[in-house]
Amino acid sequence: MAEIKEIDIKERQKETVELFKECSPFFVAMGDTIRQQLLLDIGTADELGVNVNYLGKRVRLSRPAVSYHLKILKDTGLVSTTKIGTQVYYHLSLEKKFSTVKKLVAAIDELIASKAQSTEQV
Repeated sequence: MAEIKEIDIKERQKETVELFKECSPFFVAMGDTIRQQLLLDIGTADELGVNVNYLGKRVRLSRPAVSYHLKILKDTGLVSTTKIGTQVYYHLSLEKKFSTVKKLVAAIDELIASKAQSTEQV
């Protein structure tokens, strides 16, 4: 019975490693203070969203620097865009990424509980 539990724990560890890999770009994107501020500014915008000019004034960076950070956020799936005329407006799009991070946290909790349970049984 202990062998079956150990196999189950190893399988859960593999699944958790895959979740870590899936979340890694999210953690990298969220690890930068400029991008954190951009997300907060985008999140407090109205339903139209915000453009690069507005964000550049808020974080006091050049337009190319803001665009660089926004590209990382967009590539990671944390923001989405809408184009109106020549302007690109940014919106938050966090639901999918946060659900993956929640799965990762739950998987880690399960591993800890499983490991504690298997230790108690020995």
